[in-house]
Amino acid sequence: MRRSWRVLLCMASLVVLFPLNSCVIDRPARPGSDFVWVAPYRTPTGILIRGHWKYVGPQRHRMVWVPGHYNPHGDWIPGRWKKLSSPRKGAYWVPGHRTPRGRWIRGHWRYR
Repeated sequence: MRRSWRVLLCMASLVVLFPLNSCVIDRPARPGSDFVWVAPYRTPTGILIRGHWKYVGPQRHRMVWVPGHYNPHGDWIPGRWKKLSSPRKGAYWVPGHRTPRGRWIRGHWRYR
């Protein structure tokens, strides 16, 4: 009788603790003080955008923050700093961004 009571208690604790454990959102370490967390969300077309850090601080000279995004193969690319070197005079950098449907447009140079 004691043994079956212990087994029943263990099974009950698993039933209670498993759902609580699955509610935890994995958040990577904060890259710096000028970053805010963007919670996971779905686009109008149903694409899930994972949570990521967004840079909101001042611009760095010749550097740009590339936010975390999915590449065309569906792999998650974490956010990172990218060095900029203008390919020619008069060019300016357009940062990567998402379209309203959730498609990622890579950062690129634009000429005046």
